[in-house]
Amino acid sequence: MTSAMEKKIYSSYDEIDRELEILNLERKLHYHRMVKSLEDMGDHITLPTLVEGFMEVTKTNKKPVWNNIFKFVAPFLIKRIFNFLSR
Repeated sequence: MTSAMEKKIYSSYDEIDRELEILNLERKLHYHRMVKSLEDMGDHITLPTLVEGFMEVTKTNKKPVWNNIFKFVAPFLIKRIFNFLSR
């Protein structure tokens, strides 16, 4: 695979089409891996673990409370948004 800075020279449109097909498949694979990771992460997030994690972070971290709330609620919201958009 070439780096982003290298210019690749193609000798035919078939080579270009093949490269585009590979890139499209890689993009789809990365997307599905991300969705699976979000689903797996959402399966492990429960109210007790959220509360426990939140309490631990607020004990050791002096940042504003809203930063901590967002850190624990964001994965849940992301999962819900992906579920909504995939319908």
